[in-house]
Amino acid sequence: MDYFFIAIAVLFCVLQFTVMQFYQKSVKQNFVTGMTLVIVNSATVALIMLCLNGFKVSVSNASLIAALEYACLLVVYNLLGLKVLEFGNVAAYSMFMMLGGMAFPFVYGVAFLKEQITACKIVGMVLLTFFMILQVTGKSKNEKKSVLYAVFCICVFVVNGSVSVVTKSHQINPEAVDTKSYLFLTHSMTIGLALIVFAVYAAIAKIKKSAERKTALDETQPVSAENSESVTVLGQLKPFFKPKAILLCISLGVVMSAGTLFLLLAARSVPASVQYPVVSGGVIVLSALTSVVVFKDKLSIREIIAIAGAFVSTVLFAF
Repeated sequence: MDYFFIAIAVLFCVLQFTVMQFYQKSVKQNFVTGMTLVIVNSATVALIMLCLNGFKVSVSNASLIAALEYACLLVVYNLLGLKVLEFGNVAAYSMFMMLGGMAFPFVYGVAFLKEQITACKIVGMVLLTFFMILQVTGKSKNEKKSVLYAVFCICVFVVNGSVSVVTKSHQINPEAVDTKSYLFLTHSMTIGLALIVFAVYAAIAKIKKSAERKTALDETQPVSAENSESVTVLGQLKPFFKPKAILLCISLGVVMSAGTLFLLLAARSVPASVQYPVVSGGVIVLSALTSVVVFKDKLSIREIIAIAGAFVSTVLFAF
């Protein structure tokens, strides 16, 4: 049953990536719309978990600490994602994200949980890493090569890997609350943290707007309506206030709820050194197929080899 949960989780993760692509095409990405997406998604997840749990929430110190860690990592992860869009290739960012989510729990499971390590798992891990890198190599010829971009990618690697370790350690903790309560606590805290970040950004934007007006008055030049609007929170939030964008945002929260729930249910008993690499491999293969079927993308020979290799690598974790 636990491996069935993994299969369902992979399907919902792929669906999540698909909905996210539709959302990104509908809404211009900036800090405000990005944080709004986090808040609406988290509110959707929290509400769904509350309903599924019969409007009851269990609390423990262990789960509160784990939920706060998860929430902090989630907000940082989303902030990093927004910055990566400014500095470089999103495909490489996704690769670092998945590598972290796969490598950290693999090492954690083997080193700290004393999970059994086999030659097939080691080979599978090495090959999967290779094919993940191969898939994104050369995808963008206009990538901005910078130390800052490399730092962001490494941070994404660490943050997403830490998320996997935090969730796994919570699920096997005897003092942990039920999974639905944990997700409710996690996403409630995420809303709070995102609102704090949002408030700080709004305050800074207001100061910038006042400084712009003062400079314009000192130079006796009119303030550009376009520039003035772009620095305000409401001005940046305008693309979000479309029925299609709101519907996609809520849909994203629904599929995220299902995917995360099944992943955490599986994490209670499936070894971390197996679950997370298998999920990564499955998402790579199915996401590529979805991009061809839904978005009519054309795969290069290199990408086809990488996807086939990722599939074979994932199978090795069964031995």
